[in-house]
Amino acid sequence: MDELRKKIDAIDTRILKLLAKRLELSKRIGKLKQNSGIKIQDCEREKEILREIEKISKEHHLNPLFVKTLYLEILRESREIQSHEK
Repeated sequence: MDELRKKIDAIDTRILKLLAKRLELSKRIGKLKQNSGIKIQDCEREKEILREIEKISKEHHLNPLFVKTLYLEILRESREIQSHEK
């Protein structure tokens, strides 16, 4: 069991590092949006992301509702970061 938990810990670390990279890219996009006068929230882009993650969720036998809920929070945090980027 300890070995399996170590593997989970390593995966958790990778997930968090990828999330940090995603949010950093989101911050950069926020700067570009603000410099260009573009609205922070892009509903069409968010719908596109949610459609894609639903498809990928099903391909990997993940609960699509769980993954959608997770991504809604990621998207909310991305908008928050972009809103406060100067």
